[in-house]
Amino acid sequence: SVKTKKSGSTHKVALGIDQRQLRLGPGESGTVVLTLEIDSGWHINSPVQSDPFVVPLAITSLANGVRVQADYPSGESFRGPDGQVNVYSHTVEIPITVTRTGDIGRSVGFTITWQACNNQNCLMPVTTSIPLKVLPPAGG
Repeated sequence: SVKTKKSGSTHKVALGIDQRQLRLGPGESGTVVLTLEIDSGWHINSPVQSDPFVVPLAITSLANGVRVQADYPSGESFRGPDGQVNVYSHTVEIPITVTRTGDIGRSVGFTITWQACNNQNCLMPVTTSIPLKVLPPAGG
């Protein structure tokens, strides 16, 4: 069960994550699923963009000892005022592989950056952090 908090419709996207912590030994990986619920009539740009002025969706690790790799789904083609862009709309689930690459601090997480647009205009890009605890294996 995904707990999704409404992000406040100013950013047009509500974020949810399927688990708040992973237990990983050095070199081990685990997967969390990030869910984005995009308000009706809005879309966000996917990570794959040909236009350098389009702000793509980006997910970045906040901790040195942890690498995050998002398995982005294919977007849909959208004809915007400035041409063709690749976008996500409605609900998008993004599996993220989290790999422990070194020492981990107390708090680990990642940031997600997106830009919400409708048919007329785009809002300013938003970056928010998603908390995720990475703990050593139980009993280790």
